[in-house]
Amino acid sequence: MSVDLSDFDSDYTFANYPLKDAEGFVKAKLIEVKLDRTRNTKQRTSKSLQDDTTIIVTKFNFLLEGASKPIKSKRNTGTSLNPNKIYIKAKGRGSSKEQPEYNAFTEMCLRLGFITLEQLNSRPEDISNILKTAFKAVSEENPIYIKTQLVNDDETDSYFENVNIRTIERLKEPFDFKNN
Repeated sequence: MSVDLSDFDSDYTFANYPLKDAEGFVKAKLIEVKLDRTRNTKQRTSKSLQDDTTIIVTKFNFLLEGASKPIKSKRNTGTSLNPNKIYIKAKGRGSSKEQPEYNAFTEMCLRLGFITLEQLNSRPEDISNILKTAFKAVSEENPIYIKTQLVNDDETDSYFENVNIRTIERLKEPFDFKNN
């Protein structure tokens, strides 16, 4: 006996994948922000467990709109908010193509609306209080609605796509996923 996949119902989905619009954006909800410990991904230099180190990261948990149900996605960043653009993004050859950027944590906080450019140069204690309050306010019941493009996840060197921090746009209106 053989089975032909075309015998399945036309609305049967084999895999859940992010639903992208014509411009490559997917709708998402930020449902949690928390500090987390993770193992450093550096390759061991010996068999000793002393080579294993843990670092503290900021974990941003998202729900992406998927073909059959919402897809859980997380994006880890550092914990340091830096008002200086210190990372260089280059498109092509030559120094004229280079553009300075904020670190991932700073960019994420700005794009999600946790802080403004003016607040970025405030006293560290003030920014710390602003971020603590903003992070605690985010939950599944009180998400932040965004649209973003996806990018292959460099952290895990895999073929899975993840939220592209540089393309996040905060949406003013809440939405429901098509397939909840």
